[in-house]
Amino acid sequence: MRLSTRNQLKGTIAEIDVGSVMAIVKVKLDGGDQTVTSSITKDAAVELALEVGQPATVFIKSTEVTIGVE
Repeated sequence: MRLSTRNQLKGTIAEIDVGSVMAIVKVKLDGGDQTVTSSITKDAAVELALEVGQPATVFIKSTEVTIGVE
C-alpha cells in the first residue's frame, strides 16, 4: 500500500470500545508509553477485523497541528 500520508506511527491495538455506530480504538505506540486514540465507524472496525494485541499503523493527515506548552 502506498499512501501520501507522511505521519505514520506503528504500535499495537490496546483497546477497542465498539458502540452502536462508532468504535473507539486505542493504539499503544512502539517504543514508549504514548497512546493514540481514534474514532472510526463500527463498520470500519468490523471490516478491518480489529483485535486487541494486533499490530497496527496510525496514519495522521491534518491541515493543522497544534502544539501546547506550560
